Amino acid sequence: MPTLPATDTGTSLRNDLAAGFSWTVATAVTFNVEYHFHEAGFTRADWRNWFDLGSAPGAPAPLTGALWFVRGYANDQQEPVSQHQMFVRASWPRAFTPDLELSAFAFISLLDGSVLSQLSANYYVSDAWTASVYLSGNVGDSRSERGSSPQRGNVIVQLTRYL
Repeated sequence: MPTLPATDTGTSLRNDLAAGFSWTVATAVTFNVEYHFHEAGFTRADWRNWFDLGSAPGAPAPLTGALWFVRGYANDQQEPVSQHQMFVRASWPRAFTPDLELSAFAFISLLDGSVLSQLSANYYVSDAWTASVYLSGNVGDSRSERGSSPQRGNVIVQLTRYL
């Protein structure tokens, strides 16, 4: 019967690093590219173990629940789960018209190539109203960080009234 891997109870310093650049082209589109390193995050071997434990024949529900708890907790704390990620973003204010803003971003796992992405459009109807649409998705193999997420995608339509 599978069990959770041993937990390191020692105390040690872990490093985080984010390095990147921004570039704005003449049309006012801004591109951001960043590399994110989170030393305490999962390595390729940690992901393999996570999937192997969770999909093992006879894996008890408490075990799989504990595995998903780790990922859910990291997400709630806004901590990256993987050690190596790339972040890319494009933003285009005043796209086609002064009242339209378009943007897109993606977090790409450098360990398995899976992606969390979002496209958004904001239309400023007036000084008091904004209409927005957000499309988000997790893309990847079922044994990848993003592809294994239970939520594959969503759409949010929002109308905001400013007072």
